[in-house]
Amino acid sequence: MKIVEFRFENYRSFNSEQVLSLQTSKFRTPHPKAVLLPAIGIFGQNAGGKTNVIHAFSYMLGCLNNREIPFRDGFEPRAKNTEPKDSIFILTFMLDGVMYEYGFVLSGLSHRTCDEVIEEWLWTWPKGRKRTIFFRDKCFVGGKGMKKFAACVKNKKLILTMGALMGHPILEKIWDSLTKLLGPVVESSSYDFLLRVLQIVDCSITDVDMKTKYVIRDNIGTSVNTDSRSVKLLWQFAMTLWPRLQTGDPVFIDDFGDELHPNSVIKLLELLTHPDVNPHEAQIIFTSRCIQLFDVLQRDQIWLVEKDGLGSDLYPLSNYKSCKNEDVAKMYLEGRYGAIP
Repeated sequence: MKIVEFRFENYRSFNSEQVLSLQTSKFRTPHPKAVLLPAIGIFGQNAGGKTNVIHAFSYMLGCLNNREIPFRDGFEPRAKNTEPKDSIFILTFMLDGVMYEYGFVLSGLSHRTCDEVIEEWLWTWPKGRKRTIFFRDKCFVGGKGMKKFAACVKNKKLILTMGALMGHPILEKIWDSLTKLLGPVVESSSYDFLLRVLQIVDCSITDVDMKTKYVIRDNIGTSVNTDSRSVKLLWQFAMTLWPRLQTGDPVFIDDFGDELHPNSVIKLLELLTHPDVNPHEAQIIFTSRCIQLFDVLQRDQIWLVEKDGLGSDLYPLSNYKSCKNEDVAKMYLEGRYGAIP
């Protein structure tokens, strides 16, 4: 599965509609034949809302894993006389060569209680033409063969979840593909991948013993548990990430490289997007404070989060025109693009 675009509104620090696109900047709206980016990084000030972008995605998938809509961390208005508003979550994705859009709207009657589903839909574009699989609002459920779900779907339940549980083939396929994205994995790694990851921070490591969890330098073994913090972190990182890379599904990483040297972070990202390590082209979506990554990312791969008194905003660096001999990291620190403390 590949993500084309994720939209959300009214979640945690984000009040207005936000769009995170994994298409190249050439495509301004989701398109079945769009060129998708291999990785995007989300950067910005501390406590600005970078992680909330991943949390919004996780919340959307968490709704699918529950028979009823779970507690929502809605945006708490900071401006006087601001009324509660609906929350919107929309994911556009490619699955088996076909583009789909799934979304739902939750009522904004309360910030602190479970919410009702007031709209939900699933669209697809087989052969490039839009087709509705289902659509529902408070009073109506539409879509071929969907009437039978109307009786069992309440205001706090999602049709996609209930249809999958009842064995609808299309809904079950979509539900399985989405809910596994942030699910638990059985930790494992290939020998080669683990060794290459560890050598990024310590080139003196010549071998690893995956059974005993030993790293070897000059024929002398050392337990990972007593090794340096960076080695321990990357061992765990490799064991968690490898299974996800093998599926070809998107990979989400929060605080990517926060405890590593900038040069090591750059090498690690280059490794994760290398065809030998990532043959199924799993998309890497991460948050980070390592602005040295600006040197290896394209403008449409760099996303910024800026926060003010009215909430957070998410936008790509490609919104700004490039200049000849532009030093993006330097200009970012000077505040040319916003999203700094």
